[in-house]
Amino acid sequence: HETFGDKVVLIAAHNSDPMEITDYNPIMSRVSGFPSSFINRVIDAYPAASTLNYYVNDCLESVTVADIQASAMWTSDDKTEISIDTQTKFVYSDDNGQYGIAYVLIEDGMTGTGSDWAQANYLSGESGDPDMEFWYKSGSKVPGLEFNHVAVGAWSIEFGESGSVNSTINAGEVQDYNFKADISSKHSLIQDKSKLTVAALLIDQTTGGIVNAAQVAIQDYDPS
Repeated sequence: HETFGDKVVLIAAHNSDPMEITDYNPIMSRVSGFPSSFINRVIDAYPAASTLNYYVNDCLESVTVADIQASAMWTSDDKTEISIDTQTKFVYSDDNGQYGIAYVLIEDGMTGTGSDWAQANYLSGESGDPDMEFWYKSGSKVPGLEFNHVAVGAWSIEFGESGSVNSTINAGEVQDYNFKADISSKHSLIQDKSKLTVAALLIDQTTGGIVNAAQVAIQDYDPS
């Protein structure tokens, strides 16, 4: 995040701690061990800074098949539902396109007390990668951390919402789609709604890879 800022969308999916969500189970089933990271769900990269920077730079230099833009707004002052508008535009035409948009609710600044909130550290006592020095020198549980980019909710996370992208794709044509994200079942996990953002992920359903993504803040409810 410090290196690339908003050029990338970061999503941290947790396991076996208070931030774990069942919404992400279809993706977590692919994880063989921790720590682990995926870039566009295509590249399985060891999550050391130098490795991630190499692959992310390579992806940023590549041309993607489509652009995606998004905006989000609460549908009421109660803040139990989010209206998300997306616009996709492809650079090529296809009469049988297979794409979908998945949505992820992300929270920054999450904290907690007690042993359940201590970060499990499977690198304690190891050595070898300078990027991981902090974890090598820390214990098997690291308390007192602040957690960012945490996935606290997700919808159609594996292949995207049905009908969110037309199967007939015309190059340069903008496709609009609106999705209503009901977060009422996520209240027990969310700590601060002012620190929530929404990510819209454009997914190639034939490969499961993420073609492009957009992350936006959630605007206050506007009755007009």
